[in-house]
Amino acid sequence: MSLRKRKETPLMNAAMRIRRENYIAHRKRVRFVHSLVDSTEPRVPPRSLADIDMLLVDASCYQQRTRDNVRMLLNLARTMRTRGRLDTRSCPNLESTSMQPTMLIHLKRLDKANIKLGKRILFAQLFGKSLCHGCAPTPYSSLVLSPSYQRRPESDSKLCLSVYSAVHEGKDEKEIFSKYAGWDLEMPDDKIELTRLLRPRIVLHFGSVDGRPLGVVVFQLYTEAAPLIVLELIRQCMSHKPHKFSVRRIFPTLWMDCYLQGNKTPLKGPIEFDTRVIDHGRQGYVLSCAKDYCLNGFPGAILNFTISFKPLRVLNGKRVGFGRVLRGARIIHSMELYGTRNGKMSKRVIVTHCDVL
Repeated sequence: MSLRKRKETPLMNAAMRIRRENYIAHRKRVRFVHSLVDSTEPRVPPRSLADIDMLLVDASCYQQRTRDNVRMLLNLARTMRTRGRLDTRSCPNLESTSMQPTMLIHLKRLDKANIKLGKRILFAQLFGKSLCHGCAPTPYSSLVLSPSYQRRPESDSKLCLSVYSAVHEGKDEKEIFSKYAGWDLEMPDDKIELTRLLRPRIVLHFGSVDGRPLGVVVFQLYTEAAPLIVLELIRQCMSHKPHKFSVRRIFPTLWMDCYLQGNKTPLKGPIEFDTRVIDHGRQGYVLSCAKDYCLNGFPGAILNFTISFKPLRVLNGKRVGFGRVLRGARIIHSMELYGTRNGKMSKRVIVTHCDVL
C-alpha cells in the first residue's frame, strides 16, 4: 500500500514555523545560561601535592621510634645482665667484696705483734746484760719500745697476709688447743709449721668444659672448724685428684654447690665441728657445709660444701664454715653468671688441677 501524502495546509505551515522559532529562541536562552553552583575543578597548591608539611611529622615519628628501640634494647640488655631482677629497690644492697679493710686490720695486728716481739728481744738483751753485771733485770712490763721500722704504705695493703696474722685471725692458740688438752698431741714449735697445720691453703684451677681456663683460686682452710673435712680436702689436693671435685649447681647472689668424693669412712658418721670459727655475715666467699651433715654424717659419704657469693648473716649457727677464698674472688664472682634461679648451670664448670701450698 502506498501512503498518501498529507496535504500541507497554511495552518500547518504556520504551526511549524512557530515551533521552529520557539526552538531557536530556546537555544539562544540556553546558550547564555550559567549555573549557580561552582562546578570547576578545585585548584590544589603544589605544597600540598608534595606533602611538605608531613615531612617534619614523619621525621619526628622516626626519631621517636628510634628512641623507643634504643630504650627497648637497653632494657633487654639490663634484663639479660640482671637475670630478670629489674626492681633494684627490692633487691638487697650489694656489699663491697674488697679485702682492703680486713688487710688493714691484719696490718695493725702485725704491728702490735712486732712491737711485742721487739720488747721480748730487748728484754732478753737487758736480762743478759744484767746477769753479766750482777744487776737486777728490768721488768718486762716497764719496757717502752720505739720501733725503728717504717710501716708499709696503704698502697701495699693488697699484699698477702703475714703468717702471724693468719694464725691469730680467728682465735688464740691457747683457746684452740684447750679442747685437745687430754690428748697426747705433738704440736710443732715453729711458727711456720704451726701455720701450715692450723691454716693450710689449697689451690683449685677452674675451667669450662670447652677447655677455656677460668682462673686459679686460693682457699685458706680452718682446721679447728672441721678437722676431718679439712683433712679430706688436703688429702685429695695432695694426691692431685681434681676429678674428685665437681660443681653441681650455682645459685646467683647466694652460693655455688660443690661435691668432693672422698673416703667413706671418716665422713660416714658424726664428725667434730665448731660453728663459731667463721662469721658468715662478716665476709663473703666462705666454704661451708650443713650442720646436720656434721651431726648425722654426709649422705653417701660425699662431702657436700658450698662457696658463698656474698656475706650471709643468717647462716651463723646453721652452717659450719671451714674456709674462705684468699685469692681469686673475682673468678668465683664470674662463675655466678653461669647459674640460674633453679641452680641449673648454663655452662658446666670443672676443676682441672688441685694442689696444696
